[in-house]
Amino acid sequence: MGRDKATLPFGRNTLLQHVVESLTEVIAPTSIVVVAAVGQTLPQLPRAILVTRDVTPARGPLEGMAAGLRSLPDYLDTAFVCSCDAPFVNPNVIRHLLRQLSNYDAAVPVDECNANDSGINDRGMHPLCAVYHRRVLTVIEKQLACNELRARSMVKQLSANHLSSRELRELDPELRCLQNINTPHEYEVALRELRATSLQSRQ
Repeated sequence: MGRDKATLPFGRNTLLQHVVESLTEVIAPTSIVVVAAVGQTLPQLPRAILVTRDVTPARGPLEGMAAGLRSLPDYLDTAFVCSCDAPFVNPNVIRHLLRQLSNYDAAVPVDECNANDSGINDRGMHPLCAVYHRRVLTVIEKQLACNELRARSMVKQLSANHLSSRELRELDPELRCLQNINTPHEYEVALRELRATSLQSRQ
C-alpha cells in the first residue's frame, strides 16, 4: 500500500478507527487490545482501549497476536482477533464465532472452496478473523521461538472448530468480514462499498 494502513482515510474515520468502532458494537472498549508496532503512531482511539506494542519488530501478525494475548485483561479467556485492514468486521459473525468456541482452542472460518480432498489447506483458513482461547499463547510463543511466523501453521496445531463459509454466509451473505485491504485497488473497492452502505442506511 505504500503507507500505514491504520491511518488510511475510511469514511469519517481512519481505517483503524472504523474497525475499532465496529468492534465496540460487540466488545466493550475496556476489553479491546490494539497492537501496534514499536514507534508506530496511531490515530486517536477511545481512552478505555488498551494499546500494546510488538515485542520484536517486523514479525507479522503472529507476533501481534502474542502481544495482544499477553495484554488481554485477566477477566477474559477468549479473544476475537482481526487485523486493522479488515474494514467489514461483522458483529453478528463475531458473536457466532464466540458461541462456537466452546471447549476448542479456536473457532476459525474456513473457505471450503479452498479445501482439498485431504482436508483444509492453508489458503482456506482465515486466522485473522477468528476467536482464540488465551491458552493458545503458549503455542504461539513456541512457534515464534522457532521463527515460524505463519498464523495458519499455528492454527494447525490447535484444537480448532473450523466454521464453513457457507455457515457464515447466513450472517454475512457476501463474506465481507473475510475481506482485507492489501492493494490500492482493494482499498478503492472497499471505499465504494462503504459509500454504498452509507447511502442505503440513509434511505
